Amino acid sequence: MFDVQCSTFNVYCWLDVERRTSNEILDMAKKKFGLVLGGGGARGLAHVGVIKALESAGLVPDLVVGASMGAIIGGAYALFADSRKLEEKVLRLVRDRSIVKLEALAAQRSEEEKEIIFQKLATFVANLYLWNLRAINGFITEGSQFKKIIDLLIEGKKFSDTKIKFACTALDINWGKEVLFTEGSLSEAIFSSMAIPGVFPPVKNGDKLLVDGGIINLAPVAVAKQLGAEVVVAVDVSLDIKPAEFKNGHDILFRTDMIKEKELSNLKMQAAEVIVRPDVGDYSWARFSGVDSLVQKGEAAIKSRLAEIEKKIYSRDNLKNRILNYLRPSRGKGKA
Repeated sequence: MFDVQCSTFNVYCWLDVERRTSNEILDMAKKKFGLVLGGGGARGLAHVGVIKALESAGLVPDLVVGASMGAIIGGAYALFADSRKLEEKVLRLVRDRSIVKLEALAAQRSEEEKEIIFQKLATFVANLYLWNLRAINGFITEGSQFKKIIDLLIEGKKFSDTKIKFACTALDINWGKEVLFTEGSLSEAIFSSMAIPGVFPPVKNGDKLLVDGGIINLAPVAVAKQLGAEVVVAVDVSLDIKPAEFKNGHDILFRTDMIKEKELSNLKMQAAEVIVRPDVGDYSWARFSGVDSLVQKGEAAIKSRLAEIEKKIYSRDNLKNRILNYLRPSRGKGKA
């Protein structure tokens, strides 16, 4: 039981709280919880495990914000508000023929090349023929098959249909600005958020040309704060940077670009109250066949931080402030 002293009246308010149910007391103590899910290709499947562990602990977010793969998983969870349904649908979709083919193509590349291909992406295959094909046609694919996959997951719903408030981001390459989606078609917004440059054509939206939101903001913590989150748990599934053999200037260029991106991402995530990094940094961005292991990694990462997260979300000070705010208006009654 919370024992909260209201100095404004110099009386104890716990008797008022005593008459409430335990759930009502928890709601009064709870700060608005925002879950931010970052990009990282197949590594983002760890988000499913993160959500499962949070839900099992009774920690359901008030707001979910995602970028790139985080937008796909986050949007689906916000729609269903059910981790079991989320996992069931995601498991079915990652076995789609298009996803299997993508993993097979990516397997021909080194880990770092594959990572750059996912994040920046001039292309995701190495041979000269496909490079030339891209130069002629403009993009490796028009993205129709991936749009169908997202449509199957999202079921043609809108932001207004979600059970949990949801937002996702994209990058406008016309104006160099981050674009925030909070309304309209979920699948259109999510596809814009994961439209990999050079692989998919940019998504035209008015005078904007939209691509993968993870390029400018891998885990959009500031967006969650902007939308009212008081406690933000950010999940970072980016690639680990470890010593490697550099065979040429091309390898060095890739590595320096990765370091720049990771440092920018780390800087932007510092505003989160809790940053969770599942042990998935060694996984390829295209290793969708590792879904079971990735989900388990996400669960393990959250379970080790549950006490810390609960402490930040449920606050005695927040309960005290809520009671004070509840009682203060009564002092003014009859003074008009």
